[in-house]
This record gives sequence, structure tokens and C-alpha cells, in this order.
Amino acid sequence: MERHGDLQILVREFPTNDLCDIPPEELAAIADEIRELISTGRTVVVVDSGGIGRVGQVCKFMNATPVS
Repeated sequence: MERHGDLQILVREFPTNDLCDIPPEELAAIADEIRELISTGRTVVVVDSGGIGRVGQVCKFMNATPVS
């Protein structure tokens, strides 16, 4: 961060439960965060430790296409 502060990696965590639907209000908060970061020129990577399930929900909510 001292040498490359403007290139730092930001980590945003949205705790969810495995094999469960993400509540609509949580999906909206996640989507808002992603849109805000993208609007500032950031690259956004959405990660799900269990696979595509929750990432798929976020992508569907945002009309985005997941890349595996």
C-alpha cells in the first residue's frame, strides 16, 4: 500500500450461507458495491468458496455472465 496505494486490492466481504439463496436486499447491496467499484475504474472479481452457486445468483441478479 505504501508503494502502490492506488493499485491496492480491496476486499469486500458479504457473508452468505452455503446452498442457500442470497436474500434480495443482500443481492442489492452486493450489486451496488460492484457497480460503484466498476464506475471508478476498478476491476471486480466475485469469488464464492463453494463454486458458482452464490456467484451465479449475483450474476443473474446483475444480468452478468459468470466466467469459470
